[in-house]
Amino acid sequence: MNPFTVKNIKSLIVLTAVLVAVMLMITPTLAIYADNIQTSAPRIKIREGTSTNWSGYASVSNINKPANNFVTDVKGSWTVPTLTCGSSATYSAIWVGIDGYTSNTVEQLGTEQDCSGGTQQNYVWYEMYPKNSYNVSNFPIYPGDVMTAEVKYTGSGKFQLSITDTTHPNSFSQPFTSKSAKISSAEWVMEAPWWGGVLPLANFGTVTFTNAQYKDSAGNAFAIDGKGAGTYDAITMNDPSGGHSTPSGLTNAGPSSSFSMSYTP
Repeated sequence: MNPFTVKNIKSLIVLTAVLVAVMLMITPTLAIYADNIQTSAPRIKIREGTSTNWSGYASVSNINKPANNFVTDVKGSWTVPTLTCGSSATYSAIWVGIDGYTSNTVEQLGTEQDCSGGTQQNYVWYEMYPKNSYNVSNFPIYPGDVMTAEVKYTGSGKFQLSITDTTHPNSFSQPFTSKSAKISSAEWVMEAPWWGGVLPLANFGTVTFTNAQYKDSAGNAFAIDGKGAGTYDAITMNDPSGGHSTPSGLTNAGPSSSFSMSYTP
């Protein structure tokens, strides 16, 4: 390699370093969060309570004709599951969110539990769909950790997304904006993530949501079925890439619900 070539390479390295530094300075949020490898798109295709990649519950004003501006807050708690991992890669995401049941946006956050190379990997993530999802850095989680998450609409297209690990104390909370959000539904979901197609669902055993509740436009808190028949939907997942998930019935304690989701091959 002649000296002229070495000089050019050194100059290129310096220029690249400067450009990276400038990009990090002008995009501080993206410098903190790593882009997730798959997106949690609302590809639910519900037909009489079944879906290709969602399992759990959704609350709306009316199943047949959900109204906009219906929900202002959704929250719930769950325990990070221990997966049964085989040789194949499998995936699962647990989250609470607003929208997506019949609208084209989803404001959501939760945990992801995947199997890769026979080993379980765990992440905390958020997504303001149709924008990309992001893993939250410096937030390690482990099977058995109890998580509490909340998505709150604060007005004028603004949301506050928050999640806390109560077992290994850590938390994340940040505001976001979605001008096209309909705020028409609340969800508590086990999902098979999407990446060029619905990914195979991981064997998560059984996961239980507790303290699941939402608030309506007046700020009143309700259990999932708190507004009566025709305002909530139990969703069973039939993953075309393998794995199924079925929700149990609801158990209410005042203005909150509990239910479980169970994996079947």
